[in-house]
Amino acid sequence: MQKISNKYTFFILMLISLSAFATEKIQSILGDEEVISPEQAFKFNYLINNNTLKLIWEIEPGYYMYKDSFALISDNKISPINIDKIKWIVKDDPFLGIKKVIYNKVEIEYDVESLLSRLDNQKVSMNVEYQGCKENTYCYPIKSTVIFL
Repeated sequence: MQKISNKYTFFILMLISLSAFATEKIQSILGDEEVISPEQAFKFNYLINNNTLKLIWEIEPGYYMYKDSFALISDNKISPINIDKIKWIVKDDPFLGIKKVIYNKVEIEYDVESLLSRLDNQKVSMNVEYQGCKENTYCYPIKSTVIFL
């Protein structure tokens, strides 16, 4: 039984050491820069007015969003959000290579009835997915937010 306890203790100490090393490595990469939450970096809101759904993201200075990361999901049916009318630029992203990105603000409008019929769904809730990064520092995982129609 003593051998198992020693092996277990050694394993726990190794995990703690690796965790400390990973934390130190991330901190050395980020330096003194603060990484804010995705909700702060990409302030999301939506409005429904006269059968029009408007999705709005206010993007903090120094942050950007990936053009091809926007999607609406309902009952596992994914509908990519077409944002060709939004001003985007091509960026050599340090995380994902050459990507189209958006700075400042994103506004997208949908006809609610058309949207629901295209998704073949009459539910009143959907997930909105999006992703973005802090300039040359940190890339957030895909964020999913529930909206109600």
